[in-house]
Amino acid sequence: MPVHLYGMAANMKEVLGFAKKHKLFVIEDAAEALGVKYKGKYCGAFGEIGCFSFFVDKTITTGEGGFVVTNKKKIYQRLLYLRNQGRISRGTFIHPQIGYNFRMTDIQAAVGLVQLKKFKLIAQKKVNIDKLYKRYLKSVQEVTFTTIEPGSDYIPFRTTILCKSAHRLMKFMSSMGIQTRTFFYPLHQQPCFKHLNQNDGKYFPNAIYAYK
Repeated sequence: MPVHLYGMAANMKEVLGFAKKHKLFVIEDAAEALGVKYKGKYCGAFGEIGCFSFFVDKTITTGEGGFVVTNKKKIYQRLLYLRNQGRISRGTFIHPQIGYNFRMTDIQAAVGLVQLKKFKLIAQKKVNIDKLYKRYLKSVQEVTFTTIEPGSDYIPFRTTILCKSAHRLMKFMSSMGIQTRTFFYPLHQQPCFKHLNQNDGKYFPNAIYAYK
């Protein structure tokens, strides 16, 4: 499951090569990369399934929810059942499969259509804001901006930086009324998974480093 983070693509050439070698199923997490291309192809269109988010802080939003894309007919049919309580027929309550209620409301759909029309404008505004941050912070030696993957477009989901004292910087920026957040808390250190590995400090050093 490659994750396209912060408005840029993962190295899909390596991912697909690895997947082909080991006969793996590729599901892309493109929640933060709507509209982003990797070597001319949209993120979410490389694997068997691509997942996107319309959460409130994403590039465009419907308040909650998201969407899934696939070019596999069998998967598409299964998704139709999953989103609508295990049925696809209208006017009947026969459930051939187990499903859930993942249906988007009409109000959310209306908001989404308007947001979609504004996508290019919103994306360009994010690019312009990101450029301002980089212009005015380029002389600050303690700050390093994340590197964009070669071959990837860039539609900043957020402007991201690396620094030695992230939590200290966050505290200062909060006092100035500027909202920030750290990198995701390492999955293998989540309290719900701690019982699986008592020596997790030895594993996934990059995840721990990025969070700190």
